[in-house]
Amino acid sequence: MGAAALAFAFLGASPAAAGVADPDAGFGQGGLATVHFDGVASADAIALAPDGDLVVVGSVEGVIARLNPDGTLDPGFSGDGRLTLDLSEGGDDAATGVAIRPDGRIVVGGVSSDGFVVLQLLTDGTPDGDFARDGTGEPAFGEGGAAYARDLVLDAAGNVVVVGSGESEVG
Repeated sequence: MGAAALAFAFLGASPAAAGVADPDAGFGQGGLATVHFDGVASADAIALAPDGDLVVVGSVEGVIARLNPDGTLDPGFSGDGRLTLDLSEGGDDAATGVAIRPDGRIVVGGVSSDGFVVLQLLTDGTPDGDFARDGTGEPAFGEGGAAYARDLVLDAAGNVVVVGSGESEVG
């Protein structure tokens, strides 16, 4: 497997040219932060945590990265700021949506071996056992075909609302 990276740019309004977005030199290196994983990676969604950290999710076995406000990896998350999901042995996992609860818990939606999956992590990256008994929920979606969570949000009551796609078998 080759090396892969998730790249993030933080753009801020330039005081000299109102309305024009310039890289924020205080974020990463010249406004760009890169997180390396094994394999081919993509960044698919990003959310802002209450403490100012950025949580980015994507695919290469489903990856999650947590960055400090300055673009450096947060070592308080999974030991090095990076987490690779392996929800189904030998299957393909991808994280495609992310939301952060007011208390910092991270809700992630995606796919695992063609199945719709939603999981919740504590702020340190460990599964939240109070969510679907083990931190992972696989709601029934579609009728026997592949199903994919594409994105998610939290509603005003804190419920997880997920959008996605699914295949139905026609008899």
